Amino acid sequence: MEAKNAVCYVVSGNYTKQLSVSLLSLVKSYLSDAALDVYVFNEQVAAEDLLVLEKLPAMVGKPQIHVKSHSLVELPEELVGKVKEHVNPLYLQRLFLPGVLHDYDRVLYLDNDTLLYESVDQLFQQLPVTSEQLIAAVRDFYMYVFGSTTAV
Repeated sequence: MEAKNAVCYVVSGNYTKQLSVSLLSLVKSYLSDAALDVYVFNEQVAAEDLLVLEKLPAMVGKPQIHVKSHSLVELPEELVGKVKEHVNPLYLQRLFLPGVLHDYDRVLYLDNDTLLYESVDQLFQQLPVTSEQLIAAVRDFYMYVFGSTTAV
């Protein structure tokens, strides 16, 4: 049985254009015939924009990819209260995605400005379904630009 994989984005209305470019790069580079679900957790994104994003895979001949819009995860008020002065609570959404999408074997979160030049299924193959690993990360490009290569 094939692993059930999902890709997730978290977006506000201000970043819909960046998301559409990232999603197009994901769809165009996807080489597998296996089904792939792409979730767009969103706030203040126009309904017509979400509809275009949902239709994008079929428009470029990749009907095995299903884009699904989803409301944001409800975060504990206590947590939001502690962090909202330091960071936008929207950024915390990605930490709660595996709990919402528990029916998937692997969940990959992508920033809205990520461009994919290779098929995302190659990333999924890096982490076996049987892995105990819950989360993985890579250094952001800015870590290299600003000289910090020790922080992740």
